[in-house]
Amino acid sequence: MKTLTIKQIGKLLVKNVIWLAIVTVAVMLVAGIYTKAFVRPYYISTSQVYIDITTGEDAPSTSAQLAAAQSHAANFKSFAETRYAQERVAKTLGIEDLKGYSLEVAVITGTTQMEISIVGPNANVAYAICHVMTDVIIEMARDYANVRVTVVDDAVQADKPAGPKLLKTVVVAGIAALLITAIVIIVMEMLNTKIKNAEDAEEILGLTVLAKIPNKKDANGRLKK
Repeated sequence: MKTLTIKQIGKLLVKNVIWLAIVTVAVMLVAGIYTKAFVRPYYISTSQVYIDITTGEDAPSTSAQLAAAQSHAANFKSFAETRYAQERVAKTLGIEDLKGYSLEVAVITGTTQMEISIVGPNANVAYAICHVMTDVIIEMARDYANVRVTVVDDAVQADKPAGPKLLKTVVVAGIAALLITAIVIIVMEMLNTKIKNAEDAEEILGLTVLAKIPNKKDANGRLKK
């Protein structure tokens, strides 16, 4: 395997710029068509609640509040992911199950507010699940954890899909195709041990070229033997 300098790599890529462009554009087109035709759009519905973990007159410090809120959010998320909670939400909505919808529960950084998000293929169903799941979590916090949770920002129905991001997908696919194609071209050149010029001979054989014998052509432009 031969080594290439930065200058040689640059010349090599310029020489193969057409192939780089063709492959990149082709991959971008395929990625765009596939995303548009086969990737289902998804919607996000989100609600925010306030976790009140103060106890009496001696309220904990801010760091303790945040730590407690994070701990409660983890417990609420675990509860929301249980079959009991999800079956309860599905029963309330009159649907069979929550298959196809994902749940995310997290504390908003630097606050004692918790965000409940539902992602799924139907905007109306995602909103309904988020709304009911929020009520279930509030009830669970009150009855089992003795924590008061109040709604700060109620869920709303999304009016447009949150994804997939067509432009982002196409750009990422194009960049990946460009990089991979460039790497393949460079590696193939490094593995090519054919001697094309004096520089290749010196590098591959480790010898110094002392002289060159020029090719001579006949009247018809063919090389003389």
